[in-house]
Amino acid sequence: MDTNLIKKQTEKLIFLSKNKKFNEAIILCNELINENVRNPLIYNIKGMIQLNTGKYKDSLNQFNEAIKLSPNNFEIYNNIGISLYYLGKFNEAIKNYNKSLSIKLDYAECYYNTGNAYVELGEFDKAIINFEKAIKYKPNYLDAQNNIIQSLTFHNPKNENENAFIKANNELQDLKFHFDPNKKITQENIKLYFEKCFYILKKNVDFFKFNF
Repeated sequence: MDTNLIKKQTEKLIFLSKNKKFNEAIILCNELINENVRNPLIYNIKGMIQLNTGKYKDSLNQFNEAIKLSPNNFEIYNNIGISLYYLGKFNEAIKNYNKSLSIKLDYAECYYNTGNAYVELGEFDKAIINFEKAIKYKPNYLDAQNNIIQSLTFHNPKNENENAFIKANNELQDLKFHFDPNKKITQENIKLYFEKCFYILKKNVDFFKFNF
């Protein structure tokens, strides 16, 4: 197959994949592979389609072929990690995420994925550190923000940390609800308590919007 035709077919493959025409994309992937077109993009796209359709073992095979052709591709290492994660191989997933991050240090999505793997292993301190890094490199990363909040609901980090979510969490835990046990709790008592909570959140997590 000549170079121009390969380029056109690869562009078509990208188009089909982006438009979620997965069956057509898989057929084209197979045709190109059968023509002995050794392009890591083809294997990576086929792996992504299989990943999105729950065929995790098949996707892992495709990503492994892709990484042979492009051994310094941080996205492919991340994709290998995702496949391993869904196969329940969390330690192996983390190893591949780390390979990805050794190539691209500011890869927010990979830190997020690493954090999720550590959550599954019950290593919440490491999970929180990775969610923090995801937020550092992508400040409005809502999934990472949500996951760090969920982790903090049942885990207190061992080490001091300047992360805004951890600081807010610590202050909220220290906040006391003052009331007289001999008197009825009023709406004003509750309102005052929640105003203090919202103040702590706005002070520490200022990119969130709160209305009270």
